[in-house]
Amino acid sequence: MAQNKFNEGDSLDDITPGQIVQVGDSGASFILNPDGSFRYFTDEIRSVGIRDIADVLEHRINTIVGSRLHLVRFVNGGTLTYAYNNAGQLIELCSSGVGIEISKNNEVVCYVVRGMSSN
Repeated sequence: MAQNKFNEGDSLDDITPGQIVQVGDSGASFILNPDGSFRYFTDEIRSVGIRDIADVLEHRINTIVGSRLHLVRFVNGGTLTYAYNNAGQLIELCSSGVGIEISKNNEVVCYVVRGMSSN
């Protein structure tokens, strides 16, 4: 069953790929891509963090047309990409094969789900 709001405990199986879904009461929202990755709408997101730095296999930072693009690869094969413009505003946030929590304050925390591999 398609839904427009995703709450704690909901299943991703209930989301139709391509559908815009609001995350609880945070005001943040995302689209589930057909390949299982996520693209988040960034207007409401205040910060991006990683729960356990020991789970990071690689972190690259590239400057492209005045924006800083971060690519994070995790030990389970998952990825997190995000970009900030010169004004320090988040302009892109995508993930694949990792867990994401968005707080009521619109702070994103990315983490490896134990026992889950994106390979």
